[in-house]
Amino acid sequence: MISTPFWNAIEPRDPLIARDGRPFSADASNRAHSLSFPFPSTTTGAVRTRFGLREDGTFDASQAERVKKIAVRGPFLLEMRGEKIEFLLPAPRDALLFDHAEGLEIKALVPLEIPDGVIWEPPLDSLRSVVGLQENDARKPSKTAPAFWRWSAIEKWLLNGALERTEAANLGHNGPTREERMHVQMEIGTRRAKEGMLFGTSGLEFSRREDGDLVRLALAVASSEKVPEGAGHLGAERRLMNWSTPPISPPIISWAAQIATEKACRLVLATPADFGGWKPDWILGQNGVSAQVVAACVGRPQTVSGWDFERGKPKPTRRLAPAGSTYFLKLEGHENDIEAWAQKFWMQAVSNEETARRDGFGIALLGCWNGEICEVKR
Repeated sequence: MISTPFWNAIEPRDPLIARDGRPFSADASNRAHSLSFPFPSTTTGAVRTRFGLREDGTFDASQAERVKKIAVRGPFLLEMRGEKIEFLLPAPRDALLFDHAEGLEIKALVPLEIPDGVIWEPPLDSLRSVVGLQENDARKPSKTAPAFWRWSAIEKWLLNGALERTEAANLGHNGPTREERMHVQMEIGTRRAKEGMLFGTSGLEFSRREDGDLVRLALAVASSEKVPEGAGHLGAERRLMNWSTPPISPPIISWAAQIATEKACRLVLATPADFGGWKPDWILGQNGVSAQVVAACVGRPQTVSGWDFERGKPKPTRRLAPAGSTYFLKLEGHENDIEAWAQKFWMQAVSNEETARRDGFGIALLGCWNGEICEVKR
């Protein structure tokens, strides 16, 4: 847990490649595919590497144990328009968007009473309700719903669970755009293309123009120690990045007292979480507050692995609850303890294992919920 973080912006100069794990070799595949957004392990590894670099740019292996103790939060998406810097966060999964003549219509998914005759099987038998629309809506969800929402929209959603109709561009966007490139290996001396050495890459472009204005995107990370500024590398092919410390104002929670009064909240993941399954466990019994997951809206699991440089072999594969997943929690404890609990774990990692929390998996956003289980309206 990071109490007084140092905030940094990582702005790619070239398209970023965060490999998705598919084979990339001459005999398996000739294209390197990128994820739509990097995992926390990618940016955390880059942060720790910067702390262990020698002056000649090589990594000092004697620093490995020290840098692994550095806690990192993120990555979060930043949008920079001149001097204006705004956070964009993954769209919450308890919001369902429909196309409307006046823009996107946003409806809330809420905990619903379990119909009679439904039998739950482990591990879902601990849930008290299902999540869905209180009133039936036969329309198909919008295909233009943005993957990332602006903090101004996220803030209203966490506080009220409701938003007015709006255009997709006002709500947010899909983050970095995908760019395809073809490469060829050249023969030394002849400067001709080498036979069979044609390959492609799929990367993420972090800058674009909108209405003639330059829009720059970057990755924001918070760390327990100040990261050296300047040029550096991130992701596959050692693409060049600029590391800086701009005046970042991270999102804050102003409704912790309301959560304490209602003794219930929504927990929305800002980064994928490593729960060893689909729901949180560690955070449910912290700081004198007892919490219970009564309903959840969780996306399809993501898979993450990586290469262990210390042991020289692949890391174990883990299944993650994706960013945006939403959990409805009932809270027990004194109101002052609940308010302090909400303040403490806001924008902090809540994965079950300490290593995953230190790596930035499972950053929590806490929203208001009145604790009611709704009846389905026919």
